[in-house]
Amino acid sequence: MEGACLEAENLTKGRFNGTCTATFTSVFTGLSAQGIRTSHDEFMYADGSPGSRAREVFTSLSSGIAGQDCNGHGTHVAATVGGLTYGPAKNVTLLAVRALECLGNGTVAQVIQGLEWVKDNFIPPAAVVMALGGESQYALDLAVAEVVQAGVPVMVAAGNEDTDACLTSPAREPLAITVSATDQNDSRLWVSAGTGANYGTCVDIWAPGYDILSASNTADNATEYRSGTSQAVPFVAGAVAIYLQNNTEASPLEVNTALMSSSSWGVVHESNASGPLNAGVLNYTNNVLVNTAMFHAVNFEPQSIQITGGADGFGPFFVNVTLAQAPVGSVAVSVSLSNASRAAVTPQQLLFTPNNWSVPQLLKMSTAAEAYQSVDSDDFYIQLDLTSNDTNFNNTHPRLQVSDSKGDTVEYLKAVLSLPFSDQGNTYFFTDNYDIPCGNQNSTAAAGNKDVAYFIQPREDCTVTIATCNSAQFVDDFDTVLYVLGNATGPGLMEVVACNDDACSYLSQLQLPQ
Repeated sequence: MEGACLEAENLTKGRFNGTCTATFTSVFTGLSAQGIRTSHDEFMYADGSPGSRAREVFTSLSSGIAGQDCNGHGTHVAATVGGLTYGPAKNVTLLAVRALECLGNGTVAQVIQGLEWVKDNFIPPAAVVMALGGESQYALDLAVAEVVQAGVPVMVAAGNEDTDACLTSPAREPLAITVSATDQNDSRLWVSAGTGANYGTCVDIWAPGYDILSASNTADNATEYRSGTSQAVPFVAGAVAIYLQNNTEASPLEVNTALMSSSSWGVVHESNASGPLNAGVLNYTNNVLVNTAMFHAVNFEPQSIQITGGADGFGPFFVNVTLAQAPVGSVAVSVSLSNASRAAVTPQQLLFTPNNWSVPQLLKMSTAAEAYQSVDSDDFYIQLDLTSNDTNFNNTHPRLQVSDSKGDTVEYLKAVLSLPFSDQGNTYFFTDNYDIPCGNQNSTAAAGNKDVAYFIQPREDCTVTIATCNSAQFVDDFDTVLYVLGNATGPGLMEVVACNDDACSYLSQLQLPQ
């Protein structure tokens, strides 16, 4: 496929080299930002037809002018997706969903209105670019998730606060494709303490974000350089537009799988300039650099696995694997896990040929003891590494996501194996399963409140203090009710041994005597 411009070896000075020459006419890319200068030369039709491929279709603002960009951010992002010179998808239709003011600010409600318009009005194939973000906002995350669930992949910027992307929205939304930024050396883009590309388990993929040349809003032929994760996310959106042109019915999950399997793995590293305190920030971040030549190599059935505990939720789990199309020659597949301590997978080798490419081959994954005798609840992957003389398949890395929901229910608890003990995480990723009154206090774990469940069994009699005090940067970020339960073998058998609400401001503490 034409357009393979963003492989690792082509990332000279972190800039897109502008040599893709593909034409894409039926993919609609919506941009939730400050609008687009629709008259810019970058948005002309590739064949010279009159008019512009960019137009404003919705705004939640009462200010500004339709078809204009009073900030410059939206025009730069749009041309990096699909500009004639600077974008991978040269003839994509660019639809401005304007939700931010001229200074780049706006309310969560305004952005949600834009997302709701996309959900109700999109014409497939379509994709959404969100080069924006801020503090954690559940309503915004939910609005993004609903767009993805409606069938539209959403690419979001990881943010530029030099922190964990899981602390921001919508970057933390699991259904979004969260994009962070590299510099000219394939390092995490870093400027100074507090200013750098965000990282962490919520980052899905990386793309160039340093000194990106693209369209400016100042004139129809003007250009400018910008840096940040807002400059990285449109490269991924351009790659997705290319893929959707030839795979018009692909689901967001299929898009994500093809994006990851076609990208370059293990090439992103931490910037030397960021100092020794940041040396390990990428240890728990996907090390995947975008390649616009997306290719859907394999089909998985089911398309994901979830470890839920209980009678059936520990597996074993079975997955059927086939190639997505007939190969020219044999395709050898090496099978592994991104975290081998969490599970085991067999067999570790598969072989497909032009004769058996569509015949399912079975993988079996069994969870290891470490998968549940810990507090870890992050995701991991079944990883396939393909080798073939067919260049479409060779050196691709499809993966199947395994979601570990440990701590979400009393059937699958976070296991505390020794004291003292501490844990941290984000309750956004948990669900609400229980409605438990807290004694005579006027407090209940009511509907909509997330539950996180732990198991502890001290080896000898002791006094145990359990607290959520001092666990938030700002104590009014959330409210907690702390429970200690007996006979916690199922929702109908739980007994409240002790509970407390608001012992220390909005947070809670309990002390259990011997």
